[in-house]
Amino acid sequence: MTNPYRPPESRSSHSDERKPIQWRGYLISGGAIVAGIVIVLVIELLGIKGELRNYVLIGLLLIGSLVGSHLVEKTKRNNK
Repeated sequence: MTNPYRPPESRSSHSDERKPIQWRGYLISGGAIVAGIVIVLVIELLGIKGELRNYVLIGLLLIGSLVGSHLVEKTKRNNK
Protein backbone atom coordinates (compact mmCIF):
# COMPACT_ATOMS: atom_id res chain seq x y z
CA MET A 1 0.00 0.00 0.00
CA THR A 2 1.34 3.42 -0.93
CA ASN A 3 1.45 6.37 1.42
CA PRO A 4 -1.07 9.00 0.19
CA TYR A 5 1.04 11.81 1.67
CA ARG A 6 4.12 10.91 -0.33
CA PRO A 7 4.44 12.23 -3.87
CA PRO A 8 4.69 9.66 -6.67
CA GLU A 9 8.22 8.48 -7.47
CA SER A 10 8.13 10.06 -10.90
CA ARG A 11 7.78 13.51 -9.35
CA SER A 12 10.32 13.12 -6.59
CA SER A 13 13.01 11.78 -8.94
CA HIS A 14 12.85 15.00 -10.99
CA SER A 15 13.32 17.34 -8.06
CA ASP A 16 16.22 19.11 -9.76
CA GLU A 17 13.90 20.30 -12.56
CA ARG A 18 12.62 23.23 -10.51
CA LYS A 19 12.07 26.50 -12.31
CA PRO A 20 15.09 28.80 -12.13
CA ILE A 21 14.68 32.13 -10.39
CA GLN A 22 13.60 34.81 -12.85
CA TRP A 23 16.48 37.20 -12.24
CA ARG A 24 15.47 39.45 -15.13
CA GLY A 25 12.51 40.89 -13.22
CA TYR A 26 14.64 41.63 -10.19
CA LEU A 27 17.32 43.25 -12.34
CA ILE A 28 14.78 45.46 -14.11
CA SER A 29 13.21 46.51 -10.79
CA GLY A 30 16.57 47.23 -9.21
CA GLY A 31 17.71 49.09 -12.30
CA ALA A 32 14.59 51.24 -12.26
CA ILE A 33 15.14 52.17 -8.62
CA VAL A 34 18.80 53.03 -9.22
CA ALA A 35 17.90 55.01 -12.35
CA GLY A 36 15.31 57.00 -10.39
CA ILE A 37 17.83 57.87 -7.70
CA VAL A 38 20.43 58.87 -10.30
CA ILE A 39 17.92 61.06 -12.16
CA VAL A 40 16.97 62.92 -8.98
CA LEU A 41 20.64 63.41 -8.06
CA VAL A 42 21.48 64.72 -11.54
CA ILE A 43 18.57 67.18 -11.38
CA GLU A 44 19.85 68.35 -7.99
CA LEU A 45 23.42 68.74 -9.27
CA LEU A 46 22.33 70.63 -12.37
CA GLY A 47 20.34 72.97 -10.17
CA ILE A 48 17.09 72.65 -12.11
CA LYS A 49 14.46 74.41 -10.02
CA GLY A 50 10.77 75.15 -10.03
CA GLU A 51 8.40 74.25 -12.80
CA LEU A 52 11.12 73.06 -15.19
CA ARG A 53 12.04 70.33 -12.70
CA ASN A 54 8.46 69.07 -12.77
CA TYR A 55 8.41 68.99 -16.57
CA VAL A 56 11.71 67.08 -16.66
CA LEU A 57 10.45 64.50 -14.17
CA ILE A 58 7.11 64.06 -15.96
CA GLY A 59 8.90 63.64 -19.29
CA LEU A 60 11.23 61.02 -17.84
CA LEU A 61 8.28 59.17 -16.31
CA LEU A 62 6.50 59.11 -19.67
CA ILE A 63 9.63 57.84 -21.44
CA GLY A 64 10.08 55.19 -18.74
CA SER A 65 6.51 53.98 -19.02
CA LEU A 66 6.79 53.75 -22.82
CA VAL A 67 10.01 51.73 -22.54
CA GLY A 68 8.45 49.51 -19.87
CA SER A 69 5.34 48.78 -21.92
CA HIS A 70 7.54 48.03 -24.94
CA LEU A 71 9.55 45.53 -22.88
CA VAL A 72 6.36 43.87 -21.61
CA GLU A 73 4.97 43.49 -25.14
CA LYS A 74 8.30 42.17 -26.40
CA THR A 75 8.42 39.63 -23.58
CA LYS A 76 4.84 38.53 -24.27
CA ARG A 77 5.66 37.97 -27.95
CA ASN A 78 8.78 35.97 -27.10
CA ASN A 79 6.93 33.73 -24.62
CA LYS A 80 4.26 32.60 -27.08
